[in-house]
Amino acid sequence: PTPLPLSSFTIGSIFPLNLEAFVHELREYPSPRKEYVLAGIRDGFRVGFVPELVVLRPSLRNLKSASQHPDVIDKYLSAEVAHRRVA
Repeated sequence: PTPLPLSSFTIGSIFPLNLEAFVHELREYPSPRKEYVLAGIRDGFRVGFVPELVVLRPSLRNLKSASQHPDVIDKYLSAEVAHRRVA
């Protein structure tokens, strides 16, 4: 199967935190970091990875069975995406 483009995912679909609950719980929190946390929950946290600057290549160390049985890999990755463990 063809992977979905990253633009098809929303932050809430892969990072299911309840923003309204955090806003309520942090309403009187005095730290200036509160806005950073809320913005990160709403928009996603930057982790320093810029995909445009990285060329991803397949690993040459994959087991031969991964090439011989790509259907197993596809099924596994589809299950991981369905369970929201990866995007």
